[in-house]
Amino acid sequence: MWVEGQHPLDPIFPNTMNPETNNPPEKTVRDFVKLTLGKTRFLLPDREVLSIEPMLNIDLTHEDNDDFNFITMNDKKISVYAFDEDLQLVSAKDDRHQFCVFLDDGQDRIGILCDDAGNVTLDDIKLHELPDCMLSTDTAIKNIAVSNNNLYCVSNITNLLQLIKKSGLD
Repeated sequence: MWVEGQHPLDPIFPNTMNPETNNPPEKTVRDFVKLTLGKTRFLLPDREVLSIEPMLNIDLTHEDNDDFNFITMNDKKISVYAFDEDLQLVSAKDDRHQFCVFLDDGQDRIGILCDDAGNVTLDDIKLHELPDCMLSTDTAIKNIAVSNNNLYCVSNITNLLQLIKKSGLD
């Protein structure tokens, strides 16, 4: 259930709102959003993230003939997908997910279910290209990142959608 008068994809976490203006912070405050899927940590560009929502605020709909969930907003369906820690699509009916990260690149809008989500500042991150031996058209991972001795897989909405389309769930 969303707060009345609040757009369902507006950020709802108090720490993401500027208390003086009651607006989201400037995009320079955070550059990546981290998602945890099982034991694997992923980074997505902040500019593609509309909001991070706790699952308690999300009313997912599932149609019997579809393998994914969606929410309806302004009479439009937004597909919501779930991945395992190997970035393989799994049933979105699993109730273990705590958050949904809504992504939008100006052309497409999707939701990704995850175990945890949060912000990472650019100062904390060192990006590295994926080694040639690890490059594949069957993965949405294009870079790796190291932050505070943690390893992250880096992706974006375009690469995730390509992976979803290859699975036949678009």
